Amino acid sequence: MKNRKRLVTRLLNIGRILPLAAVAAVVIFCVINRDRLTVESILRYTPQSYPLAAAALVGMYALKSLSVIFPIAVLYLCAGLLFSPFWAIVVNLAGLFVCLTLPFLLGRLYGRGLVEKLAARYPSVRRFDEIKSDNEYFLAYFVKVIGVIPCDVSSLLFGAMGLRYRRYIVGAMVGMLPFMAAATFLGRTITQPGSPGFWISCAALPLVSGISYLLYRRYLRRRKRPDKQ
Repeated sequence: MKNRKRLVTRLLNIGRILPLAAVAAVVIFCVINRDRLTVESILRYTPQSYPLAAAALVGMYALKSLSVIFPIAVLYLCAGLLFSPFWAIVVNLAGLFVCLTLPFLLGRLYGRGLVEKLAARYPSVRRFDEIKSDNEYFLAYFVKVIGVIPCDVSSLLFGAMGLRYRRYIVGAMVGMLPFMAAATFLGRTITQPGSPGFWISCAALPLVSGISYLLYRRYLRRRKRPDKQ
């Protein structure tokens, strides 16, 4: 009986180590090949078939979710260059779903200890941890749309904080949508830098981010009022 328990414990420990080993391998791979993580390089190796190209991009999103240093905007632009606007958005949404889910599950696996480690590096983490019970949808949305914490790191954080997955994924997807849409359409117009579509795409992100920031500040002020009464 004791041997069986030891075996189970050993397997569980290995199960916790393997994801970290996978993340480390992906980070090392991205560091070594950082010069190749460009739109031109990815397009060069993307299959000609549209279904295979879509599958390859979604796979790249999975790689990005474990790397932290992989620039997600590169994938947005690639989809915009490869597909029509509608299908580019569809492919990017599928990729985002994968990219947001994998680190969230890792965070859930490693639990609260990860929150303390992240809080030491990102002081705003403690504030997010305090207000998560108020509105998990809004918290996930705001952190993603403003980008105060790197995307993969914030997904790890939310998993470790115990946010409910459905609320997290909805808020996070909506929060990532403005930047994704702007970058996708920028990919369609990047060869026409003087066109109206190009300038609209460039202006969309700071506008949405500014509005979201103002809403967040208003939310914090309203949240503090009951404490003063």
